[in-house]
Amino acid sequence: MQDHVVIDKDSRNIPLTDRELGLIGHVWRNPNAVDPAKDGHWMLSKRAADGSLYRLIVSVDPNGGLVFHTFYKEKNK
Repeated sequence: MQDHVVIDKDSRNIPLTDRELGLIGHVWRNPNAVDPAKDGHWMLSKRAADGSLYRLIVSVDPNGGLVFHTFYKEKNK
């Protein structure tokens, strides 16, 4: 929790609330977009009601399954 609610180094990112962390499963199951990211990771994006974007970064574990790396909200552009 602490890693995802503090002020991010990137000023475009908005700190998450406890409630927003509960959206991880929703973004995982119903993303608006899935794009390749750095280092073999994937970025799943979901548009929020206020126009901002939730971003979930995942990768595939070599032993099977998924690894969730980070979840953040990006300001409306």
